[in-house]
Amino acid sequence: MRLNSKLRKIITNYQDPNSWISRRRARRVGPLLTMIKHVYNKNGRVRLIDLGGRQEYWNIVGREFLQRHHVKITLVNLPSVEAPPDDGVFEYHAGDACQLSEFADNSFDIVHSNSVIEHVGDWTRIKSFAHESRRLAPLHFIQTPYFWFPIEPHYVRVFHHWRPWPWRARLHFPRRTAPNTNRDLAHVEHAMTALFSEPFLLDLRTFQFLFPDSVLHRERFLGIFVKSLIAVLGPHRPSN
Repeated sequence: MRLNSKLRKIITNYQDPNSWISRRRARRVGPLLTMIKHVYNKNGRVRLIDLGGRQEYWNIVGREFLQRHHVKITLVNLPSVEAPPDDGVFEYHAGDACQLSEFADNSFDIVHSNSVIEHVGDWTRIKSFAHESRRLAPLHFIQTPYFWFPIEPHYVRVFHHWRPWPWRARLHFPRRTAPNTNRDLAHVEHAMTALFSEPFLLDLRTFQFLFPDSVLHRERFLGIFVKSLIAVLGPHRPSN
């Protein structure tokens, strides 16, 4: 089942700062802003590493806020991602967020990540990502979509991630391909590769296992459904 185009735009329109989803994201990072202020008041500057981050994400905070609090953000992403220039606030580091041995323990003040841990691969790599998140700084703010929210956020399909894998694989086949034909079978490799590359959404228990020292904040949709989980380890922790 696909959502209609209007609802899809509401859920995925991050480019418009006044859109519903952008305003929700801005409210979400309230505890992160408090964390940044705390570190700035203590140290006079903030060293933040954003695992899998992109510069445009930080528009929700605003450059003026970052400069005023002397925030230096290291964006870690794959070498294939275009690197923004080092402009005094942002610097780019090409690397694997699951293995950042080039950085010593507590090289940063804060680790941040938004909707990345579900993309890194199998369970071993998910655990490695969580370990690096805890190792690189004493404080962190790690967000991920919640498995039990009925809308899969990456494909924007209702119940997609709850369906049996043959149904999900079928969605990666070209449309109008009749089943059990030679043409259909030729697309199996593509469909299965896409299936096993899908994001691995986490539930509450699993996320708590990965971040045992954190307080988990449940971000809700319409005040009822838990839409995403945030692991917060900081001086101020949000209530659930």
